[in-house]
Amino acid sequence: MAARPPRRTGQAGERQARAGAGRGRRVVYDRIKTDILTLVLQPGQDIDEVSLSRRYGVSRTPIREALILLSSDGLVSFGQNRRASVTPLIIADYPRYIEALDLTRRAVSRLAAARRHDIELPKLREAEAAFARAARGSNVASEALANRLLPVEMALQLRVAETGHNGYLTQSYDRLLTLGQRMLRVPYAYDPHPGEPVDVFVRRVVKRHGDLVGAIEAGDADGAEAEAHALVVDLVKRLRSYFEENLTLGLAMGVEPQRGAASGLMEDVVVGKRPTGGSGNGD
Repeated sequence: MAARPPRRTGQAGERQARAGAGRGRRVVYDRIKTDILTLVLQPGQDIDEVSLSRRYGVSRTPIREALILLSSDGLVSFGQNRRASVTPLIIADYPRYIEALDLTRRAVSRLAAARRHDIELPKLREAEAAFARAARGSNVASEALANRLLPVEMALQLRVAETGHNGYLTQSYDRLLTLGQRMLRVPYAYDPHPGEPVDVFVRRVVKRHGDLVGAIEAGDADGAEAEAHALVVDLVKRLRSYFEENLTLGLAMGVEPQRGAASGLMEDVVVGKRPTGGSGNGD
């Protein structure tokens, strides 16, 4: 019978145990983060550590450690009694977020064009091509489309930032993209009515990214910054269409008096098209 391998003991065994625990914590962190960014865990939702430990098949300790890491990302908040919840989306923060996104995207794109090395260009072009491939067949806005496109687009944007060789800006940009990802999925997940179809929007975004990478390849800092800004402008227009959607705008609601069978008058709500040139009262 073959001899059993010696059991790991002492410092080597402790290092292996710590490494295993660290990998497990990272796996839990990545899974919870994905659930938050894809809205499986909704903004503002209380986080039950017991339920999560059952879902992921781990003890509560790595869950708690992962939540602490996610709080540093701005995705989890701790309230009274250290109870965790998914950080809500605050509409009042939206203009400041777009302001920061626009400024940082323009900065990293400009730096990428100024500092890129030839050896980096194939990886940058591959990241752009991966997004273009993922965008094929984007005919219907849906959560599935957002789940497919966003990670690839974020990877492309981070590749642009890394090409600018400023670690401070890259780290800030990474955090901005993570914090905004729940909102950035809206243009792919929903088609505003009336509004531009998602396939038209996606084709334009793909072209913008291609032109951005082309400007970086050419060392055109002004062109790269302009394309980066245009991407943000397109995003804002798409979000505005979504926020302004109102399918009841053409309807008028009024009340018509009607004699009830039992007693007095009954009021029936009447819904119809708004009268042309009328007051919209439905009288």
